[in-house]
Formats: sequence, structure tokens, C-alpha cells
Amino acid sequence: MAGRNPVETSRGNVDCVIEMSTEDVRSSSATACRRSPDTVVDTLLSRIEREPEAVLFAERQDDGSYTDVLAEDFYQRVRSGAHALAQLGVGFGDKVGIMLPNGVQWEVIQYSCLFRGGVVVGFDSRDNIGRLEKLIALAEIKVLVVPDERVLGRLSQRIREVVDTIVLIEPPAESSDPQIIHWKALCSESEATDFIDLRLPRPEELATIVFSSGTSSVQKGVAFTHADLARAVRMMSEHFNRSVDEGSRTLSWLPLAHLTQRMVNFSALYSNSPVFLVPEPGVISDALKEVRPSIFVGVPRVFEKVYNKIHSAVEQQSLISRTLFTLSLRIAEARFAAMEQGRDEGSLLRFTYQFFDKRIFRKIREGFGGEIRFLISGSAPISPSIVRFFHFIGMPLLEVYALTEQALPVAMNQPTSFRIGSVGRPLEPDNIVINENGEILLRRLTSIRLTGATDLGEDESTYYSTGDYGYLDEDGFLFLNGRASDWVKTSSGNRVFLSSVEKRVEAVPMVDSAIVIAEGRKCPVVLLSLDRKYLRAATGSATPEGLSVPQRLKISGELADAVRDLPQYERPACFAVLSRPFDSVTGELTVSLKPCRKVIAHTYTSAIEDIYRRLDAGHSDRLVWIDRRNCVRPFAN
Repeated sequence: MAGRNPVETSRGNVDCVIEMSTEDVRSSSATACRRSPDTVVDTLLSRIEREPEAVLFAERQDDGSYTDVLAEDFYQRVRSGAHALAQLGVGFGDKVGIMLPNGVQWEVIQYSCLFRGGVVVGFDSRDNIGRLEKLIALAEIKVLVVPDERVLGRLSQRIREVVDTIVLIEPPAESSDPQIIHWKALCSESEATDFIDLRLPRPEELATIVFSSGTSSVQKGVAFTHADLARAVRMMSEHFNRSVDEGSRTLSWLPLAHLTQRMVNFSALYSNSPVFLVPEPGVISDALKEVRPSIFVGVPRVFEKVYNKIHSAVEQQSLISRTLFTLSLRIAEARFAAMEQGRDEGSLLRFTYQFFDKRIFRKIREGFGGEIRFLISGSAPISPSIVRFFHFIGMPLLEVYALTEQALPVAMNQPTSFRIGSVGRPLEPDNIVINENGEILLRRLTSIRLTGATDLGEDESTYYSTGDYGYLDEDGFLFLNGRASDWVKTSSGNRVFLSSVEKRVEAVPMVDSAIVIAEGRKCPVVLLSLDRKYLRAATGSATPEGLSVPQRLKISGELADAVRDLPQYERPACFAVLSRPFDSVTGELTVSLKPCRKVIAHTYTSAIEDIYRRLDAGHSDRLVWIDRRNCVRPFAN
């Protein structure tokens, strides 16, 4: 087929089929076959056609270097991958599960699947195996792609019974299992063929299935069409068109199993911004300095840890340094207040801020690479004081509000239009309604609900219940008051807002994560894990048992201060330090690092009951620890 570009275009509902080589992608006839620009596949082909030598991706290697992937080379790999999937029988509507780390291979298989008309379903190998079994069965996965034998060994017999084929990226030492196929060998076989039929997807066809994080007992699965994804990419790019351009660099580090990072990568492709892929989140600090990204997207816990780390470091410095840091924040706060009110900051304030900016704030920004235009936080609430801090130091932190059922965020702050404490203005104001109880309702969704979600009906008089409470201010900014599931009642009938208490506890610098137990109890108690670096520095180990009396008094005092202004019925009566952090493998955390309260409460049932027995017996220890056998221990004097 060399030298030819056979394009078969048919009328009506008959599919459009292309037989393409690399050269064909550059030709106008390949473009002519595209039925609509409203797919992410079309965006990729357009980019390859315009700039075949452009860098689409750069993947981090173990030594900190980055390997560039050019548009033309990426297309060759996708073409080969699409043929490989075709050999496995993947066609229109078939589900391909991808359980790979963040990297180019994830992107190659994703686009290979989409080029075959398949549906991409992302999974995280760190997820609880029981949850993976349910999700893989629910999605009816035909082909499951895993990285190596280590992850392959985690797959249960139930998973292997559900899927037709397991594709292994790294070859096994030896395997005669016919269900296991080696990806590289499969692609090599496909390269023997000169062409492949690529059935480009139409906008109304399914592109991907996404599952909710699993914090509730109801598992929600939602499916998005190509039109849903493309529309969301266009709208987000339009909202950030002054901040994202061809000179921007996008850092991809969140798991690609979730839609958030994929949408960021789709948007980067749309905006001609190269994507730097980081396979291991543990090296994100190094990656920020290496890539020097323009925009950084993270979950609140990341920004909380940075905030706590900065303040902990300041505490270790001299009195003069601590005083200068405090003064610099006051100057930044005054300048920011003037800007918020539309007042001229004045030459003295401007000069003073510039002085501190060069000597203090710039050093903090360099930890993020030094070229951040703004930061984006989503998936959970974040303290307004932390948001203000990042604004003060010259890295605006913008909150967004998104749902699993929406490819497009419901609301988002923007670099030129934001309000601290809010999640921004709704992107589609006519789609949002606040009912008389303060609950946020959506008129329509950009997804198809598979299971576990309320049926909306077919008319716009029916609304989707988000489960979130909030309000719109006079300027149209949306403020969240919390989720319905976060409000519980104690045995005395008082309502406790769990997230509010947890955020206060997690704001204590040495705390890693926290969960409040209060429903049906006489008072709240907190299960918390301490930062592992802090523990190792304080005790020489990763367990809290060896904390000294002064260290315990400091922790106890800071925890008490964090909740001091809460009403008595919301104030925790006891803080229990765990011997290990919450873990996604055990199901205590979702892969997006959200705590599963029911799983945690079940895991620590005996310890929780023991804590309340101790409180009933009059024990006054406000700080205890729980050993690895889930026994409650008072600290030794």
C-alpha cells in the first residue's frame, strides 16, 4: 500500500475507514476523512499533521533525564498498537483496561484503543484487589494491560476469569499461559502489515469509562463520549487561553487511571504544550525543578504538606529569620488586600513587597521550578489560609469543583477572576441550582451513568443531586459548605461536620492524615497518622512509641489549639496516633488519596471501642497510640 492513501468515505450511518501510513497523516486527504473535529483523536491527528516533529511527550527516566517523543514517532507507535489490539479482537465498543504507571506507554495504548473504536478504562494497580475485581467485572473488560510480573501477580483468579486477554508490557521470564500476551512481540507482528484499518470514532460514541473514588458504599461508574471529552477540553482551554500557550510546559504526575490528569494532558495537546510524564509521584519535588512547569495541578494534601513543610522549616531558624518571615507575610497580605479592593498599593508597599519577594518568596517558588503561573487544587476542600499563603508568595492557587459525572468542572477559579474560599464561578451558570436545603443540583450531566447514580429522566425539570451543599454569592462565585455524608449526629443529637474537624487536625504540621469518628457516639475522637519524616527525625523509627515527653506535649498542644475554637460537642475528646499511615492497598485510602471512613472504622473497630471504654472509665489521656495489633496504648512517662 506504499505511496497510496486509500480513503473510503461513505454516506449515512456507514462507518468511515482509513488505511494510513505515516506520510498519509500529513496529507489533506487524511484530514478530509475526519467526520468532526469534536474528538480527542482528531486533535491528535491535527497536531501530527501540522507539526510532525513537535515534542508531544517527554518521559522521565530514573536518572532524572527526559526522553522526548515526537509527534510522528508517537503516531507510529499508536498505529502499531492499534493493529496489535486488532489482533486481540478489540473493536468498536470493546473495553480495554489500562493498569500502567503514568508514562508514554499509557498514552500509546489509550490512543491505540480509541483508534480502534474501543473504550478506555483506567485502573490503578495500587487499588484494593476486591475493588478491582468489582470494577473490572462491571466494566466488562476484554483486554487488561499490566506493566510487569509484579502487578500480574496481584491479579486474582476472579479477574483472570473475567478478562479475555492480559497484555504484559515487560516480558515474563518464562510463561506458557495462553491468556498472557507480550505487548512488544504483539506489536512486532503487527508491523509486518503495511496498513491498518483505523475506524475513527464519531463524537457520539463512547470514549472512556470512569469510576468514582469509592469513598461511599455505592460504586458509581460513568461513561463519557468523545464529544464530552472534546467539549470539556475546548472550554477549559478557552478559560485559560491567556495562561496556556505553546511555551507552556505541563507536568503529568497524577495517576492516569483518573480522568483529571487525562483531561489535563488532552488540554495540553490541544494547546500545543508538551507533556512531561513522571511515572513515580515520589519524585515530584525533583520533577518540578527539572521541568519548571507553567501550571501545576494537585490535590489539597499536596499543598497542605508544602505549606506545613515551609512553616516547619521556618520554626527551626533563628528568631530574626522567623520575624522577617512573619513580616514578609504581613506585607504580602496588605498588598493582596489592596489588589482585592482595587486600590493602588502605593510605592512603599510595592517596594517592601519586592524586597521580601526577592529574598524569601522567590526561593519558595524555585521549589516549584520558578516558572509557575498558577496552581490548581481539586478533589476536596482546602483551607482558605493555605490558598491565601500561595497567593501571597506569587503562586496563585485556584480551587475547582468537579464531579466524577462531569468531564468539565462544574466551577473553577481563573487567573483573572477568582475569589478565595470559593471554587469559582460555574462554567455553565444555567446548569446549576441551589435548592431550599442548600444542596447543589445540576440540570444535566456530561456522562452516561452505568450504576449507582440517580436517573435524571429525559427532561430538564429533573435535577441530579450532587450530595454537596453550598451557595452562590452576589457575584456568582460558588462556595461549598460540605458533603451530605460529612454531616453526622452524635448520640446527644448534635451535628458534627467531619471534614471541618479533619482539616483542622491535618493543618498541624507533623500530622499526615486524620479521620474523625463521631456518628452515634457521645463525642468525637480522631484517628491520625504522623508524618513519617517527622517520626524518623523524632524517634529514629516510623512508629510513634518512642516519642519523648516534650515531643508528645508539643503534638498534643498543637492538636488542642487546632480545634480550640470549635463548639464543645465538635471538639475531639481523644487523639489516637496510628502506628502506620492509611493505605490504598488495604482500601483505607482510594487511589486518589481520599479516606474511606467505613473501611477505616471497620479496620480499627476494636481500638475505637477501647478508646470509648477508656473515656467512659474516666481516663484523661488526650493523646494515645494504637499499635499494629490495634491495641490502644498510653504513652510511657
